[in-house]
Amino acid sequence: MTVFDLHKQVLADNQDFVHSLIQIADERARAFMDKHCERRNAWPRAAVAIPEGYR
Repeated sequence: MTVFDLHKQVLADNQDFVHSLIQIADERARAFMDKHCERRNAWPRAAVAIPEGYR
């Protein structure tokens, strides 16, 4: 298993977990959520911050 396979599996497991917790009754809202998850937007973007006082 490569790091990329692991990343893909973690995303799939996270998506399955979220879908098991949330039941969306509205068809349009459910379609939006499914499309959002398909684009893999469930993974947070990396952020790098440097403190102001750092030299």
